[in-house]
Amino acid sequence: MYKMPDAVIDRNLPKQLPSFFLRYFTGGQTPAGHDHEVTLALRAFQPIINRLCLLLTNASSLLVARRVKGAVMELWAAELGVGAETALAGDARIVLECVASGILGLMAYRAETGMRVSVEEIAKALAPALPDALAPILKRVLEAEAGSISEVVHA
Repeated sequence: MYKMPDAVIDRNLPKQLPSFFLRYFTGGQTPAGHDHEVTLALRAFQPIINRLCLLLTNASSLLVARRVKGAVMELWAAELGVGAETALAGDARIVLECVASGILGLMAYRAETGMRVSVEEIAKALAPALPDALAPILKRVLEAEAGSISEVVHA
């Protein structure tokens, strides 16, 4: 029943986004060329994100939003070694819920405006303050989560 939406979501999910985010937003000093690299990467992500935005505006958008949110959370968990098969809990779940919900909200906003607001414009409005604040928190809570899961698995 869900195979088609799942396949469409999977094809249009920017799987490199978590590693990109953690590489470019660290809360520390930004290297030379940082803004140019971020701009190029965001332009590359734009077509994929556009398709996800459009998926979130159809009649089954609540189902799609739930599936996209789950996929986004799995990407983040996998990026930091937690593993998609493990349910996140505690601080890691709270932070990822915030990030995933914010991403979905911005996608829906873009679709509602007919894509007049680019991914680059959104990033410029939020960066570097918000991503630089979130990246270290994400790293900390997800590494702690991965450590506690590793302890349980190896016990």
